[in-house]
Amino acid sequence: MSKTTTQLQKEDEHTEKFKKYLSKIGCCDIKNWGPGQENKKLNKDADITIKVEDSTLFNSCFKNHFWKNGDELTVSLKTLGGNFTSANLGTGIQSYLYQTMSLDQEEKLAMDELKTGVKIIKKKLGMYSRWEEVGNEKKLLIKDLLMLFNYHLFQYRPHQEALYNFMNSRQSDLKYVGDKLFVPEQIKIPNKIDVYEKGDDSLIVGHWKLRFKSSGGWVKNSWKINVEFNQ
Repeated sequence: MSKTTTQLQKEDEHTEKFKKYLSKIGCCDIKNWGPGQENKKLNKDADITIKVEDSTLFNSCFKNHFWKNGDELTVSLKTLGGNFTSANLGTGIQSYLYQTMSLDQEEKLAMDELKTGVKIIKKKLGMYSRWEEVGNEKKLLIKDLLMLFNYHLFQYRPHQEALYNFMNSRQSDLKYVGDKLFVPEQIKIPNKIDVYEKGDDSLIVGHWKLRFKSSGGWVKNSWKINVEFNQ
């Protein structure tokens, strides 16, 4: 689903606010990552890259973190109240997450069957129909398949570890939420992970909530996984 004009306006205002803030902490911006294609390609959540010009001033903003003049750092920008979605991922075999999980042949076969099942449902509902026409409750037919497949997948410790490693690896060096700039924490995987369904669209995997959503208002649209930190 595309962002609303209000959302985009808030994000643009937040970006400009951050750029003005940089001059006060001894930095400058050197790269804007754009609407998301490049950071998705590189599996990063970066919105902007900054360069340290006054390390003494910049380092005074942090505890136990030290950078030198000329260092370049990636920053993820989140409006206050908008810091909930950590990643937007696909649900197909080419999804960045699944590519890191080393799926075995049985799991790949299950994914093929999932793809076929979703396609059958879409054809029955009418590929070129809108969800509001066929009934949004019909989305559950596809959500249930996606959630069941991933529920079984994340019972295995190596796949749980892959999720945690994947989410940690994509974090920017810094995060700017509201008016606070900080170093994001790496999320350590617990010795035991609880995997369970929550509501009709979410799967909890330890610290992470995987929400399954249609990427648009048409039945034909692909499905995605919004990964959120599970408070």
